[in-house]
Order: sequence, then C-alpha cells, then structure tokens
Amino acid sequence: MTWMWMGAIALLAVGLALWPLWAGRPASGPQRRALNVVGYRGRMAEIDAELAAGTITEETATALRDEAGSRLLVDAGEAGDSAAVASRHGRSWGVFAAASALIVLVSGIGYWSGDSREQAHWIAQARNDPAGAQRLSIDSMVTRLEKRLADDDQDAEGWSMLGRSYFVLGRHADAAGAYERANRLSASAPRADWLADEAEARVLLQGHDFRGLPRQLFERALAVETGNPKALWYAGLAAAQAGEFALAVERWQVLRRGELPDDFRAVLDERLRELAALAGQPAPEPAAEVATSEPAPQQAMSQGAATPDAAPQLLLDVSLAPEFADAVGAGDVLFVIARRPGVPGPPLAVRRLAAGMLPAQIRLDDSHAMAPGMTLSLADEWEVVARVSRSGTPQAQPGDFEGRLRIGRSSAGQPIALRIDRRLP
Repeated sequence: MTWMWMGAIALLAVGLALWPLWAGRPASGPQRRALNVVGYRGRMAEIDAELAAGTITEETATALRDEAGSRLLVDAGEAGDSAAVASRHGRSWGVFAAASALIVLVSGIGYWSGDSREQAHWIAQARNDPAGAQRLSIDSMVTRLEKRLADDDQDAEGWSMLGRSYFVLGRHADAAGAYERANRLSASAPRADWLADEAEARVLLQGHDFRGLPRQLFERALAVETGNPKALWYAGLAAAQAGEFALAVERWQVLRRGELPDDFRAVLDERLRELAALAGQPAPEPAAEVATSEPAPQQAMSQGAATPDAAPQLLLDVSLAPEFADAVGAGDVLFVIARRPGVPGPPLAVRRLAAGMLPAQIRLDDSHAMAPGMTLSLADEWEVVARVSRSGTPQAQPGDFEGRLRIGRSSAGQPIALRIDRRLP
C-alpha cells in the first residue's frame, strides 16, 4: 500500500511539474492550412462587398486581393513546415519522458538513501516486534555516531556519548575505549563524570575487580570533583575491597552528606555500620540524626521542578510489584528509558542501574541522552519504561519485568510513581 501511494504521488508531481510541455503543444499542419483558407475566403468576400458598396475603387480592391493572396502564400509556407513542428513536438515528448524518469529516479534515490525508508522500516517493525524495533533504532543511532566520529575524531563530547551508548548496550570494552578517548581529549580540563564512567566500564570488564586502572580513575575523578557521587561510591567499594576500611568509611561519609534518595541512604547507612565495625570505629550516626539545613531529598527533587523554559527533568519513584520481588536476581539490570511516544528512533534518555537497588528514586534529564541533539528537551511528552533485564541488555526479552507510563511536560520536575508490574511473555 505504501508503494502504491508513493507511485501516485510521484505521478502527480511529474504531471504538475511538466504540464507546460503538455499544454503548450502546437496545432497540426492540416488544421492550420484549413484555418488559413477559411480566413482568405472571408477576406475576399469582404473586399467584394466594399467594392459593390462603392467604398473602395477597383484599383484598391485589386491591391487588397493581392495582399490577401500574398499572406495566404506566406501562411501556406509556414504550414508547410508542419513536419518540422511535429518533429519539435516529438522532441518535447522525449523531454517530457526524460524529465519524468529523472523526477522518479531522484525521488526514489532520496527515499532509499535518506531517513524516510529507515523510519518506515522502524514503524513497520514496531508493529510486529517492539523489541526488535528498539534494537534497530539504537543500533542505527550508534552507527551514525560512529560515522560522525570517524570524520571528526576530536569531539570529546561525542566520544563520551558513544561510550554511554556502548555501556547501555552492555559493550563494556567498547565503552571503556570510547570514554578513554574522551578523557584524553579533555585532559586539559578533565571531567569527573567521564573519568568515573570509564572506571565503571573497566570494573565490569574486570569482573568487579577495582584494582589497578579502575581505582586510579576513580581517585582522579575525586581529585577533579571531591563530591562526585559515582566516584565516591565506587572509591568506597574499591577501598573496602583492598581492606582499607577506614578510607571506605571516609569516602561514604562524604557521599552520605550529599543529596541521596531515601532508600539508597538507608542501604548506605547499613553498609557504613558494617565498614565501621571492620575498621574498629564507632558506628556512624543514622542519617536522620546528621545535622543539616538541606531540604530532604524528596523536597529537593520537588524544588528542582522544571519551569516551561528550563530543561526538563523526570523524577521517578520506581518500585517493583511485591509478587516479583523474589524473582529478581542479584545480577539483573534495571533500565529506565524515556522516548517520544509513537516515534521510532533512539531513546531521549537512558539510565542503567543495578536492579537490586529497587525501590529507588531516579532522575532523567538531558545529560542522559544517548545521541547528540536527541534529548528530553525535544519533546513535550515522554513514554517512560522501567525494565528489569535478565540478560543485561536494554532490548526487551521474554521473562523481563516491566512498567511504563506517559509523562507530560507539565509534570516534569515532580516525583512520579512508576511501578514495574508485569512480566513480558
């Protein structure tokens, strides 16, 4: 059906574009000769009538007859060239046919090589296989980003975005390499988040072993930004793994003073008590007793509500339905994905987290984009999916747990509950 509509539109475009060639065709030679003869006879009758009425003399009538005869001869000569006219008309039909073929060819090439064909393929795929459509869109986005960086390999921001895309896809070796490139390009002005991201990818590559380069990268990230949450968390884990429990307590104490979701803070407090005991230190005070004038995390998140002109933030209280609590394993991964409803293509924001942290408060904003220019700010409404992946990849698989909802821009910046309440068949 799509091809039929495309053909009809192409024919209509050809007809409208080349109508002047069709409408401007000349009259045939026989038709013109007949018209000339009729005109000559009419003129002779007019001359005879004027002579009979005495309005002209015989000499004047003779001169007018000669003039009309001469004109007839000239017209007859022009009509004699009708074969040449017909030849030119035939050539115009040739031009018409060639131009028609050119328009159809250029349109077809443009459709085949442009985004339209790819978009149509994604839409058709989404109807039959949503997971496959998502995989196609992400793979296509990654391929385009790779091609862009092949032409401009000095784009540090692009390399970091490619690293994030690889990480979401579970390609940790590629993610580490892309982040390493971004960090080399930004060496004069290092970014703590990129250093921590590279280190995280390398930790997963080493089977959760923090020794060596990963730990060095986390420490470099903290030298750039002492309060970087990811670097503090992993640096604490690295210190604990090395038996440096006092240093681990120090790192996590700094982390706990920052803005954290309530559920994560409770887990952190429990781990801190364990580490303090191993370090021979008194147990830290519970988080509720830590003196602070900062607003509670929930209040702070609410105060970050986006204004119409601000970049949107989606604040999600993600939880797991009780009946699935025992089915989630320690190695399962939580993906939180935001995209434009009904629009194929790469997601606008993605987070990859450990499923064991559920329930959790999760924020999505423009910094979580996977492709340049494809951010939450592009849309006024988002479809958000929270999925517990058993395979560790963002593509939906049978047996995964999922929850989804739609959020309008008017609700951006306000905490919204998202429950994972169904199992994919």
